[in-house]
Amino acid sequence: MEEQSVSMGWILILLFLLISSRSCEESSAKTCCQMSDSTSPICTSNSTCVIKFSDSNLLATSKHCSVIQDTKFENTNRSDTIKVDCIRSNFDVRQRFEETDTLPFHIELFNMEKDGESFIGFDVRLHYMEFVRARFRLMNLHHCKSPFGDISPECNPRCVKLTKNDKLDNQAFLSYDCESGFTQDLSGHIQPSTGDTYLFSMCMTDSGEGQTCGEYWFLVPPDTTVLDTSRPDHQVLLLVDRTEYDQNTEVVVYIPASHVIKHDADMLSVQLLHDSAEPMVEDPFVGEGCWHNKSTAAVIHVQNITFNKFPGHNIRGVLKIRSFGTMGVQI
Repeated sequence: MEEQSVSMGWILILLFLLISSRSCEESSAKTCCQMSDSTSPICTSNSTCVIKFSDSNLLATSKHCSVIQDTKFENTNRSDTIKVDCIRSNFDVRQRFEETDTLPFHIELFNMEKDGESFIGFDVRLHYMEFVRARFRLMNLHHCKSPFGDISPECNPRCVKLTKNDKLDNQAFLSYDCESGFTQDLSGHIQPSTGDTYLFSMCMTDSGEGQTCGEYWFLVPPDTTVLDTSRPDHQVLLLVDRTEYDQNTEVVVYIPASHVIKHDADMLSVQLLHDSAEPMVEDPFVGEGCWHNKSTAAVIHVQNITFNKFPGHNIRGVLKIRSFGTMGVQI
């Protein structure tokens, strides 16, 4: 497996919502059952599946759903063998999510604190009616590189497997909020992962036994990020299609639909920016205005996206721009 790098000059993707504001409330309490010190009252065991609903604050569990693997939870001694097996897991299959306009999953963000440090947590949401088996991996590429060399002590990927045999209504999502945006060395020191690029890999098997997979990059935002869904500037996590970029050098982003639906958005505008220490001699989009405060970032592409409003899914946006070299994606 080649080293996965996203290192060149930074590309920023900013999302602007054309909205009419509307208030809403949403619970953000951590419910992870795959923790030795889990305090969530909804957990009956470490294999409990937590279900959240997109149209309410309700939480539920199902006796027909189980978490059958979580390598980070199980690998308490941080064995390099288990880490390597997780890194080398294959998510490259013929049937890909990119053949549809939406993804049946997304990642919600929430604030966390541990040992005096503040950081971002990730809640992986899978549309419950879309799968009977699922597996996914979350891996910090800043620390987890080639599995054929020395493994950094800070590298600790999470590989998860789920199985179920029931279906719930269209508003139900399996919630897996166990992953946190920090690294921990062998001495136990915690360092927030702000600015690090993660690789998120997902495979879902439907009732017809068809397996669909995809891999996506996302960037860990700072802990000061606005995570209040009642505000239009609430931060959403965009997923950037790794395969489309590697194979076609196209930037394909997926934007969570849940936030734009709450604020009655009818159109999304996406800006692609290049962040460099040197100012651009000519900015072809200077009249568009910027939705950021970085003096060295210049807009290199603007695109409006219309979409179907499927709650909890991701909206697919294809930015028709060719890049060069290796790209870093900041969202």
